[in-house]
Amino acid sequence: MEINSTLQIAIRFTVLLAPFFALSMFLCLTRSYTEKRRRHESIKIMGTSFILCVALIFFGESLFSLLGVSLSAFRVGVGIILLLDAITLVRGKIMSPPQDDSIEEIAIVPMTIPVIVGPAVIGTMIVVGTDADTLEKKLMNVIAMGIACFVIWILLYLGTTVEEYLGKRVLNILSKITGIYLAALAAQMFLQGCKAELFP
Repeated sequence: MEINSTLQIAIRFTVLLAPFFALSMFLCLTRSYTEKRRRHESIKIMGTSFILCVALIFFGESLFSLLGVSLSAFRVGVGIILLLDAITLVRGKIMSPPQDDSIEEIAIVPMTIPVIVGPAVIGTMIVVGTDADTLEKKLMNVIAMGIACFVIWILLYLGTTVEEYLGKRVLNILSKITGIYLAALAAQMFLQGCKAELFP
C-alpha cells in the first residue's frame, strides 16, 4: 500500500468534505453550547461521518447493481451534484441553522447529513468504492477517509480557537476556495463519465 497515494487520496477527501464550510456550520449550530459539549459533539459528528463513508465505500457496488445504473452515468450525475455544491460554497449561500437553541442532537442531522456527508459526498464515495476493485484499494480509501475525518475533527474540536484566530471573514474566503476546487473536481468527474459513455 503506497503511502504517497494514500495521502493524496486523503487530501482529496478532506477537500471534498468541505472542512471550512463544516466548521462554519458547526460554530453556528453550537453557538449556545459550552466548550465541553462542543468538543463532545465534534467526536460524534466525525465518528458518524467516517462510519457512513466507509459503509458507502464497501457497499457502493452492491447499490449500483441494485439500482441498475452504469458507473459512467453515475459519474455524470455526481459531477452535476458536486458542481451545484461547489457553486453554493463559492456564492457563500449556506443553509440556515435551526432557530431553536434548545435542540439536543445535531450530530446526525444536520451536521453529518447533509452538511458533511451530503449528496455529492455520498455519490463520490459510491463511485470510489466501485472503482476500488481490490480489498487493498478499498482499505487504502478507508485509511485516507480516516485521515480526512481526523483532520476535520481537529478543526471542529478546536473550532472556537480557529474562529478567534482566523475570523469569520477568512473562514468564508477559505470556503469559497474549497468551492472552486470542488468545481474542478466535479468537471473532471463529469468529463470522465461522458467519455466512458460516448467512447466505451
